[in-house]
Amino acid sequence: MKQALYKNVYDCSGLVTSSLFAATGTDWRATHNAQALAQNSDFVKPGDIVAGDLVFYGADFNHISHVMVYLGREHGLGPTKSETIFGASGGGSKTVTPEIAMQQDARVRAYRTINYRPDFVSCGRVRI
Repeated sequence: MKQALYKNVYDCSGLVTSSLFAATGTDWRATHNAQALAQNSDFVKPGDIVAGDLVFYGADFNHISHVMVYLGREHGLGPTKSETIFGASGGGSKTVTPEIAMQQDARVRAYRTINYRPDFVSCGRVRI
């Protein structure tokens, strides 16, 4: 059996659909990009999101270009509660091969706020 050359390279929707497959057994890896994930999610107010909900970015709800997974709020010492979102980030709309993704520093990242990008659109709970 041939080994994949880039076995851990993902775009945003690839990482989300692979995670959904691992967690639920629902296999959308070949059929769901960020837009399709948004269309298969129920709207959730940002203040009501829970771990596992999705966070969408783009021009508007009909033009979603990026998706991340919300992991929750951290409750530590002191008054600050920071959110954590997780996903594949970097690259761009032309990131179509693993080589390009690597050149453009596309990789799995975590951020402390859903507003890490200026084009936040909405949060959603995927319908499985």
